[in-house]
Amino acid sequence: MINKQRFTQAMTEGNPKLFPIIIYSIVAALGSTLILLRFLFTKLGMESFGRVWHFYIDINTIGLRRRTALASIIRIAHLDKVFIDRYMNAFFIQWLLIMLIVAAATYFMIVNHEKMDLTIPPLILLSPAFVFHQAYNTGSSDVALVLLATASINCARNNLVLYTITALGTLFHESFILFTPFIAIISAFGSVASKGGRLSLPLLVKHALGLAFTSIIIIILSNQLSGINQPTEEAHNALVAPLLRTAAHKHQYWSGYYEIFRLKDPLHNSEIVSATLEQVFCCNWVYLVLPLTYLILLLIIFWQIPLDQYVSKSSRIKLFIAASCCLPLCMSFLAIDYYRYISLSCSLVLLAILTSHALLNTHLKFKSIVYLGLCFTAISPFGAADISWPLPFHQLIFQRFFN
Repeated sequence: MINKQRFTQAMTEGNPKLFPIIIYSIVAALGSTLILLRFLFTKLGMESFGRVWHFYIDINTIGLRRRTALASIIRIAHLDKVFIDRYMNAFFIQWLLIMLIVAAATYFMIVNHEKMDLTIPPLILLSPAFVFHQAYNTGSSDVALVLLATASINCARNNLVLYTITALGTLFHESFILFTPFIAIISAFGSVASKGGRLSLPLLVKHALGLAFTSIIIIILSNQLSGINQPTEEAHNALVAPLLRTAAHKHQYWSGYYEIFRLKDPLHNSEIVSATLEQVFCCNWVYLVLPLTYLILLLIIFWQIPLDQYVSKSSRIKLFIAASCCLPLCMSFLAIDYYRYISLSCSLVLLAILTSHALLNTHLKFKSIVYLGLCFTAISPFGAADISWPLPFHQLIFQRFFN
């Protein structure tokens, strides 16, 4: 309610600071839309989206199973029937979720515009790892997780809403448990902003454990439910094929069978992941230099935000926050989508920079580092599964016009 009043007041007063924020949000929306329209230029066309099952296979189709909550909400909102073609409809849903991310971030910036340094909005909205990456990183539910993380910064003063976001995110995808320390940080920032006081590492850990416990309970229950009356792959595929229509039988993962029923993936088992990690460290590490450099740069920007007035030993708090934001990198040891997990970590660091700067009314010591971070907009977006395709949009344009 307080945020709504501030938003209405800010829009009514027409503060000059609002204009650049709105311009950056429009550029972010248009840029991500352009990246999303890549199917017009690729050989794969609509199939370049990848997996779409997570938008369509809901509780009504296969019962109460893992990772069916997102599709259930989409079905309730009647967003699964906007376009007849399943790929076109998936692109539309992805676009809508990205627009909601932009709207949630912009809303937060407008509410807190009086405290906002104008170098922060472009750093967030035009980041290669934020909405621009989600426009390229289709075929997963990451966009919904980033939307929930962005929505959480607008609810920092309401623990009940934050616990609800945690539960919903875990139902979307169990990897949201890695976001729970970040949600705890948002809760702590909101508490300090509204009630005063100081940040405490034990308080942060307490919040994180409470949120993580909520996630763990949901994961255990959903796994148990997914194991009841588990169908064969043939039976599952026959059930969902009419639902997915033109997106059925396009590749091995089209039906979501391995993901929903938590079975061993024949193409991404531990041996293959280990071999891929070994290859990365030996030969392909150069492809990850740019995104990892960007992540380190964002951590440096966060580190130079002063928190001394809120905590006696700010370095310990900052280390906890930085480590919490980098938790999605742990998924690299279970799967091989390195750009995906680096971008998720970057997104959390960006949101931590935004909330600590706005809610705690801190300032930036060295703006030159922020300007350096803004330069990375030119390499948007980061790649997807193929590690040898680090600058997909640029490489696509080069192939299209120079080959």
